[in-house]
Amino acid sequence: SNSIRQTYYQYFLEGFSTDWSPWAPNSKVLFTNLEHGDYTLRVNAQFGNGNSIQTLTRNFTIEPLLHETGIAYSAYILLGVGFVYLGFAIYSRRLKYQNLKLERMIFERTHEIELKNRELEKQAEMMETKNLELATQSEETLRNSQELASALAKLQNAQDQLLVTARKAGMAEVATNVLHNVGNVLNSINIGIVNLATKISKFRGPKLEKIVELINENRRNLGDFITQDPKGSAIPDYLAQLSKVMMEEFESCLKETDGMKENIDHVKRIIAAQQAHAKNVDVIQEIDLNELVDSAIDMILGDTKNSACKVMLDLQPELVIESDKHKILQILTNFVKNAKEAIKEAKREVGYINIEGKYDPPKNSAILTISDNGIGIENEDLQKIFTHGFTTKADGHGFGMHSCANNVKTLGGELMIESRGKGHGATVILILPRHANTQRKEQSKERTKAL
Repeated sequence: SNSIRQTYYQYFLEGFSTDWSPWAPNSKVLFTNLEHGDYTLRVNAQFGNGNSIQTLTRNFTIEPLLHETGIAYSAYILLGVGFVYLGFAIYSRRLKYQNLKLERMIFERTHEIELKNRELEKQAEMMETKNLELATQSEETLRNSQELASALAKLQNAQDQLLVTARKAGMAEVATNVLHNVGNVLNSINIGIVNLATKISKFRGPKLEKIVELINENRRNLGDFITQDPKGSAIPDYLAQLSKVMMEEFESCLKETDGMKENIDHVKRIIAAQQAHAKNVDVIQEIDLNELVDSAIDMILGDTKNSACKVMLDLQPELVIESDKHKILQILTNFVKNAKEAIKEAKREVGYINIEGKYDPPKNSAILTISDNGIGIENEDLQKIFTHGFTTKADGHGFGMHSCANNVKTLGGELMIESRGKGHGATVILILPRHANTQRKEQSKERTKAL
């Protein structure tokens, strides 16, 4: 029968199997993942009823793969040594390149520090020279201030003598007007001297001397001091800022000095006009009304940034006319001063002075309008505002507006004042001809020759 003839097998592979495989009718067996080496395969066969068992033994050898041979391992070692050598060569070359690069950077940095060192030494010498120049200029400015103070004393004496002379000659009204105008200018000169003295007292020369001392103390290692020390590294920027601030202060002092000189020249003109026996002869020249407005603001308000009065200008460019410069300047300073005092009297938190200027082609004239948000003027007072001796101020004399009206009339212009009453501010309208008439021009030429 088939069951009697059925054959069963079991297998055992020495070096791989741990035990005999179960009996199975399969006459084939598959072993996988065998490593290279010597093996012995044993096969038992059982026939029919299981009484007859035969054993078959076979020896075989599995050769190693090529990459597992000794030659392959030798090749691996050689390749590894080659890669190590190549890596070492590349690393050595790269290290050499970095060394050369580092040496070049050190050379360039050293050269840069040397150049910076020379530049700083040169800058220190220049700053020291500039310091000496500024010190010299400060001494000159201080000397000019003293001379201006002396000139003011002389002007005060001249005013006293002028008043005595005017009264003796029966010209008290004219002398009072002159004194009023001179007083405005003297006040501006006094403010200029105080500002100049304050700026000189804040002179920054000692700070520059400290920087020079630091540089001299570290002269031998100035490069390291500038690049590594926190104090030294701050010197270049500090010198640049200090130089800028000192030049601004110096220019500001020069501006103050120029302003005082211009004011003294204005006083001299006023006194010269009185010394000429108050003749109605003008010095006619081309004048820029915009410049005169700026001068009047500077004389009365000074630094508008720190003033309680905010000035707003709307002036047509190149507002030029032919007229008497100093008379118009007297008129404008009176108007700006009146606006300032009216704002103070009204106790405004912020005072506003608006000044507009433009040409009026149909009338061939220039119009200046000065408005303020001051105390204002009552309607009944407007009718008397230009009368000699009339004033709305507690400490006023009534000469300023009367003098302005006379000067405007002399110059061939018109003067008007508007106000909506107490607490509503006031507006002054000044109209001046663009060209002086021929007679006034001729009188001005003769006047200029006589002076």
